[in-house]
Amino acid sequence: MKKKLTIHLTIISIILGASFGVYKMFYAEKETLWIALAAPLSGPRKAEGDEIKQAVNSYLDKVNQAKWLHGRQIKLRIFDDKNKAKAAMQAASEIAASKDILLVLGHYSSSASIAAGRIYRKNGIPVITASATAGRITKGNNWYFRVVPNNAIQSSFIANYIKSILKKKSVSMISVADGSYASNLAEQFRKVANQIGLALNRDWVADPQPSQMERDLQKIIAELRSVKNPGMIFIAAGSLESAQIISLLKHAISDYAVIGPGSFTAPTFSSAYENYPREQERPGYYTNGIYATTFVLFATANKEAMHFQKEFIARSNKWPSWIGACYYDAILVAVEALKKAEIDGKSNIRLKRNDIRVALTSMNNPEKAVQGLRGPIFFDKNGDTGGALMVGFYQDKKFIPASVQYHLIQSLQDSSATLKEAIKDKTIMVDGKIMKKTQVVYTGIDINEISNLDMQNKKFTADFYLWFRFKNNFDFSGIKFENAVEPVKLDHLFLETKRGDLTIRAFRVRADFKSDFSLHDYPFEQHNLPIRFYHTSLVKNSLVLVPDVLGMPVQHEKNIGKTRLNAVTGWVINNISFYQDVLNYIPGFGIKKEDDYRKAVQYSRFNAQIRIKRNDNSAAVKKFLPLLMIIACLYLIYFMPYEWHLVRLLVILSVLLITGAFHYKYLNNFTVQYITPFEYVLLAVYALLLLAILISILIFIRYSRNGKQKVNDPKFKLMMYVGKIMHPLAALAAWGGAYIR
Repeated sequence: MKKKLTIHLTIISIILGASFGVYKMFYAEKETLWIALAAPLSGPRKAEGDEIKQAVNSYLDKVNQAKWLHGRQIKLRIFDDKNKAKAAMQAASEIAASKDILLVLGHYSSSASIAAGRIYRKNGIPVITASATAGRITKGNNWYFRVVPNNAIQSSFIANYIKSILKKKSVSMISVADGSYASNLAEQFRKVANQIGLALNRDWVADPQPSQMERDLQKIIAELRSVKNPGMIFIAAGSLESAQIISLLKHAISDYAVIGPGSFTAPTFSSAYENYPREQERPGYYTNGIYATTFVLFATANKEAMHFQKEFIARSNKWPSWIGACYYDAILVAVEALKKAEIDGKSNIRLKRNDIRVALTSMNNPEKAVQGLRGPIFFDKNGDTGGALMVGFYQDKKFIPASVQYHLIQSLQDSSATLKEAIKDKTIMVDGKIMKKTQVVYTGIDINEISNLDMQNKKFTADFYLWFRFKNNFDFSGIKFENAVEPVKLDHLFLETKRGDLTIRAFRVRADFKSDFSLHDYPFEQHNLPIRFYHTSLVKNSLVLVPDVLGMPVQHEKNIGKTRLNAVTGWVINNISFYQDVLNYIPGFGIKKEDDYRKAVQYSRFNAQIRIKRNDNSAAVKKFLPLLMIIACLYLIYFMPYEWHLVRLLVILSVLLITGAFHYKYLNNFTVQYITPFEYVLLAVYALLLLAILISILIFIRYSRNGKQKVNDPKFKLMMYVGKIMHPLAALAAWGGAYIR
């Protein structure tokens, strides 16, 4: 009896347990994981806050749709810190008091992060910033993490760049004594300048209070005008303060060389001059020639960053800056930490937060790194991330990559080679890490003519001018056009000239290129015709091919800039875009689209995308006109006398033969695995033929049985009436469906 009872209880327990598991899996409400975002969503730096929110939400949307965390949703609770220390502390206190917020993204500024950081440390809440760079934020606070280089790295990089690349022997510095970001940046810059022998001619410090700052800056400008050779001017200040300093400098001095930190590439800096009369009269008046560092430069970025930029523009109709890209990295790292921490619903909030901190701390070397838009992200003992910075300069309101960049050397396997490169001035030491030179070559294509569109063999002919703008030397023999039908040699030198320290060489190229013509919308389609090339012997860390946004260096009578398509093709160029991306090459396996970045050899690839469309809708009408005539002829069947069986048969057979011939020609010209709008209409004709055959057979059978005396039978009229109604409705539906597709 006891045995039976035990068996029954066991079975019941298993059933109940299984039922509960099924319920939990399919019906029980999944736990929501909450992340706080603290950013300036009001005030002068609202633009930065909006960009941060947009970037973070774009990644969370992907995570939640993909259900990466076992169906649990990650939601964002947003706090406006107004970019002020007091408001940041209030936001941090609210976050600390919450019982469900697991970690924090933010704050934007160093002052806000320092103020809030004390509260996060006291209450044990992990925080990730992607913009605040003062050293005090993470040093001594094992709850704060940073996915961008700190001020020590920025200052060291800028000082070395001024000396090694810009070849300046002295520098003057203007900074703002804000007690956090600018003060720390200036302090680090003084230290590094002294170490590398960069003379600091003048070192001006302005009070951060608005009324006093104006007076201090006026005094500084007056002193600067009296200095015979101030050298390069380094400005250590936030974006708004830097814009104010630049405007005063521009009004006082016409010729000066300025370089700034990441604040120079924030949205509020570039937009600060929009209402200035001189800026409106001549766009770029205040910023032309200014150098600045940035954490992400999309023109030289990897394919993930390019994809982020494209998505961001599609969502917000705005161009992202490094701020959005870096906060995209921050939320990416945060989600990875949530995965590693294996958060469950049983632990209390303090234990969950500590598990996340431990997960972040474990990302402490390249092997455990998270691949972000900036590259691999991992943290040192202070919770900081290294990595190289990018340098660019402003020209006509465009931020253009400088001709020399640096990349971080992760390992020193060949110390002798590294030493030789250091002697040749190809490396610099930044915050104890070695960075190596990367050459940037500005590249452009000016299309003259597109012809010989061959969709069957998937190729076209392009005639264009190709130019390179570069510093020092560049080996053209390694340029390979990836999608060329035959190897292309750059042996037709069209132009060679020098502009300052840059050499310009232009070539005339005419060749056949491969293209995957998409016929999904045939004959209403548009096509992207690519021209892609890379350098076979220079990897991305040695060479980056950047679209030359300044345009063709010369314009004269040889059709430069007069893009056209051969008139007989019936096509016109709708748009031309240029971009750089990364080509992955796995030794032994060849070129791969998606591969582990640790295994792949990466090359910078230049892409020209030529978008063409049909000249007008007349081509589509010409394609469909014979089919429309066939449909019209087939419709006549329903108006013929009932006894015209042979005529109906001849019309049906004729339509079938003609349609079959059209379809055969189409299939012979295009080999595709999908149905195009044109084929969709062809199939509709077959359907109309079946309808006509069915009705004709029914009429013939009834006529044969009943004879001529029943010619006025209402059922004959009904069958004809059905054909008269169904035929045009089906034809209109087919045409409309084809056009909508």
